[in-house]
Amino acid sequence: MSRPVRAMLRLRVLSVLVLLAWMPSFSAHAQEPAPVDFRSMVGMISRLYGLLEYEAAFSQIQAARQNPLGTHELVVLFLYEGIILFEMGRVEDSGDAFQMALLLRPDAKLPEQVAPKVEAHFETARRLAREPAQPDGARSASPGVECSVSPIQATGRNLRAQQLWRLESMERMLCRRGALRGPVASALSSLTIQMGQATEHAERVRISQVIDRIATQLSVFPTNATWTQAKDSAPEDMWEAVGEDPERPLPEAPAEPEVDESPSTDPSNLFGCRAAVADECERLMMRLLQLQNQMQGLDAERKARAAKELFRLGQRVREAVVPSELEQASLSADAWSQKWN
Repeated sequence: MSRPVRAMLRLRVLSVLVLLAWMPSFSAHAQEPAPVDFRSMVGMISRLYGLLEYEAAFSQIQAARQNPLGTHELVVLFLYEGIILFEMGRVEDSGDAFQMALLLRPDAKLPEQVAPKVEAHFETARRLAREPAQPDGARSASPGVECSVSPIQATGRNLRAQQLWRLESMERMLCRRGALRGPVASALSSLTIQMGQATEHAERVRISQVIDRIATQLSVFPTNATWTQAKDSAPEDMWEAVGEDPERPLPEAPAEPEVDESPSTDPSNLFGCRAAVADECERLMMRLLQLQNQMQGLDAERKARAAKELFRLGQRVREAVVPSELEQASLSADAWSQKWN
């Protein structure tokens, strides 16, 4: 699937995430147990699906969502919705439903045996859900679009002030990438309005969780250090007095994988030995090759264990760069020979 298509699928999911911020079944009851008849509801959906009654099954899913649901139940419904929408020919909407299930539970599995094409579509959604967001398009603002560079004013130190500052920071970061457009801009604008109008602590927490998901999807992470600087520079008379709910630590960008920058040493022979200890390394590797003969009389289980230990020992020998490491490896070879004799 091309990057533009992946980006479009991610943007469609954003609008669903914004709706989830206000969906009663997700927000107010996410941790409550499902009603006792949820299993029968799923059974009905499954039967209708088996009878190819896709429209009726889809209606049953919508009816089930009117009940208080936990995360597990929401995942099940999204999975069935993805299956049924695919069979109805609504492939793009099906991908959205699968994506939502996988956002809530990355290890989710389909609840039914499905056609190979449906399974393949679901696995594509799983791969997309696991990929880090890659902003498509230009790395700078689109022509004709000016991105503000003035400091973002913090209006307080509570959760609402923090998240409003965060949303504006995300908008500017996306603007500089040329990605603040269409569904992304609408989603962030909607969240800004909702956060500004939220009157209850629980509402502000739910919206903050949706912002977390969008930040991860789009890989935009305003830092805690920048937020601290912004709130500390705001005059006290501009601080909001609304709400006592405290700010929360902002999610950090995923750490870059560590890269070993130490100079590499090319092997000096077919065994992969380092030049500084090539002669002794080669002799020890020859000995390990001979030790393999000891495994011939072992049963399958013991032979597998012995081989695993011997191969690890060979790796130690090849990676040795000083004589003392080879001396220790030689002692380990003696111990291996006694153990498996």
